[in-house]
Amino acid sequence: MPAYRYEAATLDGREEQGILEAESPRAVRTLLRQRDLTAVSVALLSDEAMTGSATRHTVTAGDLALITRQYSALLASGMTAERGLDALVEQTESLKLREILAGARAEVRAGHGLAQAMSRYPKAFPDLYRALIRGGEDAGDLPRVMNELADHLEGREAVRQKLALALLYPAVVTAVAGMVIGGLMIYVVPQIADVFTQTRQKLPLLTRGLLSVSGFLREAWPWLIMGVAMLGLGLRRAYLFPQLRRRMQLWMLGLPTIGRLFRLDAGARFASTLSIMLAGGVPMLKALATAAEGAGAEIFRDAIESAAKRVREGAPLGRALTVENRFPPLLIHFISNGELGGDLPGLLRHASRQLQNELDNRLRWFGGLVEPVLIVGMGVVVLTIVLAVLMPIIEMNNVMAR
Repeated sequence: MPAYRYEAATLDGREEQGILEAESPRAVRTLLRQRDLTAVSVALLSDEAMTGSATRHTVTAGDLALITRQYSALLASGMTAERGLDALVEQTESLKLREILAGARAEVRAGHGLAQAMSRYPKAFPDLYRALIRGGEDAGDLPRVMNELADHLEGREAVRQKLALALLYPAVVTAVAGMVIGGLMIYVVPQIADVFTQTRQKLPLLTRGLLSVSGFLREAWPWLIMGVAMLGLGLRRAYLFPQLRRRMQLWMLGLPTIGRLFRLDAGARFASTLSIMLAGGVPMLKALATAAEGAGAEIFRDAIESAAKRVREGAPLGRALTVENRFPPLLIHFISNGELGGDLPGLLRHASRQLQNELDNRLRWFGGLVEPVLIVGMGVVVLTIVLAVLMPIIEMNNVMAR
């Protein structure tokens, strides 16, 4: 039975939206009238997808991981793909997500595969997501693939949250410190400077330097803020160009700590994706093509594509990846051992866990290191301001005591 998205008005004039399954739009309007609702618009979800309006629908990473885990559990319990989507539609509270799932269910009922049904919503279900599901369908092992895909998405979401938490505290401390120090330099220090000027006392070098910086900030702070904003916008625009983006990614890869985190994240993502594809019976070259699509950064996608060309020519994957020198050496060793031992998917899965654990540990270390550094830095700046203000006062007291 097709699904329809409706907009209706209640008796008191409020607007209500939802999804109903019925034989025809007229049947939907009849059901709405039985609920004391006046239909404003009724649209077939699959028709919306065919006209391209569904390409605007998006799903957050957290929601996608949640529904993937729920769907994998439903499939593992013996439900068909259609019945599993029925259960997801019934329990999902978000109207947008329920609409997407109902549209995919309508496509499945029309005889399409699950991956093909999800392709109607490319913003909600990325290319890598659909490619993994298509591999599970082709191998006849969709429940296992969905379970591993849920593990993969939950791991990615956990990394994103840890990175956000690691950067949140430094960002807040930096913003507060900037406002406090800016307020001191722009408003407080000039008032103290007037007092020193009236005494006609020769000021210490530290105090003179502080007054010079304060005067500069009083005159230039609007331009400084504008310059920082323009720099941020310029970097964001530059990141839209592939060549500049690759250069920025290579620069990040060369940084001591950031580069290591960059490699670990890309290696864990690549190992997890490739293990799911190979375990599902997908050929190596097709699995590498799918892994390249989900690599994220261009420099890693280029490395995977170059390795795939060497594999096509007969080179082992481990040796092919060594040429580009983009991924962590630990991953290369696991891949080489997996190729020699005949258990490449299993060792890739193990490598993904190892890299993920190291990434988690380094994120915790990075967050624990940045916090005290910022606090100490703010303390040094404030102490410098306080000393620059107190030194003339102390000298004045010494002169008066003599």
